[in-house]
Amino acid sequence: MYFTENEIDLLGDKNTINRIENKEVLARWFDVMLTLNKKNIKVYINSVHEAYMMVYSANNEMHYIIRSIALVKYAKNFFKNEFEVIFDKVKKVFFECTSAYYQQLILIELISIYGETRCQVEFNEYIEQKINHFSTNKDFRSARFCIRYYS
Repeated sequence: MYFTENEIDLLGDKNTINRIENKEVLARWFDVMLTLNKKNIKVYINSVHEAYMMVYSANNEMHYIIRSIALVKYAKNFFKNEFEVIFDKVKKVFFECTSAYYQQLILIELISIYGETRCQVEFNEYIEQKINHFSTNKDFRSARFCIRYYS
């Protein structure tokens, strides 16, 4: 990501940030600020996580919740008190998701935060059922996504 000095100054202008109400723009803005300077993590991590969660809640586009989870992985120490609440929210999203591909992406992030054992306990039975369902319906592409996690 390459920005000119003027662009970096504009991104860092807190007056501009405070005037923006669009949560998606804020989430992406804060995300860029984290990328530009890792020292900004304390200032922006909770805001960017919450903004992505709010955008997901508004439009149900999976990449927003996946990015939100990735941010938790990136800054675990800032979310220690919220681990269970976050897990429960994401677990609900996982079960409601109809795409095996996005379920796989969610699991990749969850495993990196909560560990393989916890995720196996929470999701193995469901994934076994999905594999059987996809195999019966000859949806081998979706079954393959489930098997990647399961094996």
